[in-house]
Amino acid sequence: MLRFFRNIRQRLLTDHKFSKYLLYAIGEILLVVIGILIALQIDNWNEERKDRIKERQILSSLLEDFSANDAILDTALIDISDQIKNWTIVLDIVNTPASEIDSSITRSKGRVANSTYVVSNIIDGTLSSLLSSDKLELIRDIKLKKLLTAYPSYINGYRETEAHLRDYVINDLRPMVRSYISLGDYFLDPKEYEVYKNKVPPSDFDGILGDREYLNIVLGIRQVDRQLLVQATLLQLKTREIKELLKNTLAP
Repeated sequence: MLRFFRNIRQRLLTDHKFSKYLLYAIGEILLVVIGILIALQIDNWNEERKDRIKERQILSSLLEDFSANDAILDTALIDISDQIKNWTIVLDIVNTPASEIDSSITRSKGRVANSTYVVSNIIDGTLSSLLSSDKLELIRDIKLKKLLTAYPSYINGYRETEAHLRDYVINDLRPMVRSYISLGDYFLDPKEYEVYKNKVPPSDFDGILGDREYLNIVLGIRQVDRQLLVQATLLQLKTREIKELLKNTLAP
């Protein structure tokens, strides 16, 4: 092909047809330019195709994480609500003699000895990796990008409150429970309990239920649980909003 064009140029120059040669040269340049533009366009199409494949992979991974978070928060909301209920019942029996608790309120002693807290392992690996790189620009949906960028602030707020609750339970509640309650009442099997129950002082439910510091701790923990419940609800709303956008974007 190159030899063909070279022969045409050579014949035009030999025949002294300069004007025709000039037109031919311009035409040849235009063909080269058009060829380059077509090649560039093909390259751009190819890069765009690769970007869309990458975008879809990212969105699929995000959808998996946000779906998991939705389920995690479902469980967390139930657990937090149960904790609030637990502490409300405990507050209702403050200064109530243990003998009356035994006869009127089922498992209330166990509620008094409760020292658990909610742990939610929110997943954000894919999102953190995305936000710390330039891959976020692969996502074309502007609304989705804004929501993804804002999402870590909701996670951080929730995690901070969760950590505050954990510290409150570990550092304040548990030492108080240990000072009044014999944990053997709850963690020993029946045979062990018969061996040890007469060797240690019995649990003092009257004492703990009449202790002002215990009351203050319970009030504080319940308040933090309520705050956590609000944050978990908001986090789930944001999670579901993003999840639906991801589903719509990935839809055929």
